[in-house]
Amino acid sequence: MKKRFLVTKMLALVLGSMLIFTACGETKEEAKDDKEATTAEEGSSQEIELSEKKVNLEVGDAFDIEIENYDDLKKVKIEVEDEDIVTAELDEEIITLVAISEGKTTLTVRAKGCEDVSVTVKVKEGEGGSASAAAVEPGRYIATYAIPDEVWEDSMGEDAEIFLDLFGNQAFAIDFIMDIESDGTAVLSADYDKFVNDFIDWLDVNYLDVMKKAVESEGEEWSDEYEDYLLENKDLMMDNFRDSMETSMTGSDSELADLTWEQRDEMIYFTGDNGEEKGCIYFDDRSFILSLTAEELGEDMFGDSMDLYFYMF
Repeated sequence: MKKRFLVTKMLALVLGSMLIFTACGETKEEAKDDKEATTAEEGSSQEIELSEKKVNLEVGDAFDIEIENYDDLKKVKIEVEDEDIVTAELDEEIITLVAISEGKTTLTVRAKGCEDVSVTVKVKEGEGGSASAAAVEPGRYIATYAIPDEVWEDSMGEDAEIFLDLFGNQAFAIDFIMDIESDGTAVLSADYDKFVNDFIDWLDVNYLDVMKKAVESEGEEWSDEYEDYLLENKDLMMDNFRDSMETSMTGSDSELADLTWEQRDEMIYFTGDNGEEKGCIYFDDRSFILSLTAEELGEDMFGDSMDLYFYMF
């Protein structure tokens, strides 16, 4: 599958633009050590608070678990022991589980400075189930993928922690689009324009908070002079951020793969240019979960694999 993601390059430009307005009162390494020590001290007494610790589902069910103290946590990650039984997707404080097949597995929730928390998930066959053998409906399907912290850690090195502290997890999600046609073809693409617009809108609202963190991350004290200067130059800064993002992403290929598809019973199967077939359950609410590996995408930007939960738009 064809793919050209320039997200980290673009966001690195934004980060660099911010830090250029600050002077270093201490080295980056010292600032990083101080930040880690503070985080460890603050996080040592924290616990991850979940709305559920045991979940019973039937095949085809979807269920949400809330991380009740999400705003107090850093670097939240989730992992399912057996994704053939259940898949999980993290969207800010909500973890959405989808039951795939009968069995028992464990969902693990992690956050920096906290002990892991486990959720036991049991799945049984339903009387009718939610998988449908009705015809797949052609149209546009959307999957919103929250980019995990490890992507930034792998691509930005020692600047990753500063980067995550500046922007927060909620700012980074990309919409993937699957256009399914009635003639048996489909196109997988990414909505780069929406990513740029959503990020700029978020940054416009959170401008001073983000800039304050940028100043403090370089060992400088925030002052009225900094605030006045940054407010005076906000329009220029925001224009530079937008130009950096649009230069990096506009013109990159948003079309990731040309596919063919067919339905067999309750399953929909997609076939790429390499002739390999990928199947997933098509649920009666017109949704499906497509799992893609780095090898299938031809890109390891998002780690070894990712699960895309598509719903009809």
